[in-house]
Amino acid sequence: MGGALSGTGPLIRLILRPDRLWLPLWPVLVAAFVSGPVATIGALLPTAESRRAYAEDAAANPAVLLMQGPAYDLSVGGLAAQQRAAATTVFAALAAVLLLIRHTRAEEHAGRGELIGAAPVGRHAPLTAALTVVGAAGALQGALITAALAGAGMPLDGSAAWGMIATGAAWVAAAIAAVAAQLTRTARAAATAALGLFFAMYLVRGVSDLAGPGLSWLGWTVPNGWLLRARPFGDERWWVFAPVLALCAALVAAAYALAARRDLGAGVATERPGPARAPRRLRSPLALAWRRERGAVAGWLAAAAAFGLAMGLGGQSARPVHAMPCRC
Repeated sequence: MGGALSGTGPLIRLILRPDRLWLPLWPVLVAAFVSGPVATIGALLPTAESRRAYAEDAAANPAVLLMQGPAYDLSVGGLAAQQRAAATTVFAALAAVLLLIRHTRAEEHAGRGELIGAAPVGRHAPLTAALTVVGAAGALQGALITAALAGAGMPLDGSAAWGMIATGAAWVAAAIAAVAAQLTRTARAAATAALGLFFAMYLVRGVSDLAGPGLSWLGWTVPNGWLLRARPFGDERWWVFAPVLALCAALVAAAYALAARRDLGAGVATERPGPARAPRRLRSPLALAWRRERGAVAGWLAAAAAFGLAMGLGGQSARPVHAMPCRC
């Protein structure tokens, strides 16, 4: 394995050079997004009664439960986590996937991967370098979130739990992207597959929170549910991060195994060749645009349909409550 990883250090420096501005900016922006509502909630909801009323209203709103989840504590930190912990995982995953794909599949698709492969580097060095950089950026993001929340006067345990949620989301998304980069041939397909899977799991977690105790078990089937059930500022569950790390390790191992089976620039999944001649209906600029973008259009329509279906099915079993949500 050592020979397969030779040259990882220079490749890490090669990644850091063009992204020297974006890599530190991503964690800083997410940390600022997380710490923003702390002062606002403290000013707008100064009493326990006002915070309880807010939590009850949130628990009775299907859209809030689907997108944000319930509040696990009535403190300022607990309500801040209810508002933005789920969104934190989305931002962390989005940046992690785009960076990982940019420095793996996009490099191969542009032909630069072949130039790098001609140098004295190991087979798995590019993937290892990308995972190292993205993983370190995710860890930095978690540390900044912890520091920002603790600096705002929040308890250190809850602050650290929220930071670990952000780091875990970035690592899971990067591991998924690493597998997708081996399966597909283009950067666009890899990013679409990785982000599509992550958001599908996010939707599963939302349905479990929306549907109430009857489907609370559904949230435990996806890493998004594990992360949010760490419950920052609400009797933290530290053990949920163990399966997150195990999943990341399994996905990274799968990515290395798939990388060893494919050719440079190709994907494990073979592409079906098209017909030798195009039909007449494709001989116009509009038809060409439709041909190129039909996958994206279908994806957006499917996502909208899935969102509406989740709201409808989950809303049928959801009931307005007038107490704290279930601590699932």
